[in-house]
Amino acid sequence: MVMNFLDRYIISTNLLLLLVMLSPIPTNFYDSNVIPYIFVTFVISVSTFFIEYLFNKAGYERKEKAKKMYLFVMPMNMIIYVVFLLFVFD
Repeated sequence: MVMNFLDRYIISTNLLLLLVMLSPIPTNFYDSNVIPYIFVTFVISVSTFFIEYLFNKAGYERKEKAKKMYLFVMPMNMIIYVVFLLFVFD
């Protein structure tokens, strides 16, 4: 069951893992800006999971899904992340 989930949502789980790994830097090792970072992580993760769910529902293979998400979803998530880092965090 877990492997099936990871297989279907590999891009979303990798992005969530990346956001968690990057979290000590903008939060000053969890000293400040923790709640805004959790909000940013939640927004980016939910949007990516939803879009990947739609790709899975449409029946895309992993390779084709990865190409489409790389072209459309990842730039959108990077823009959201950079805007939050620039304007929300000190």
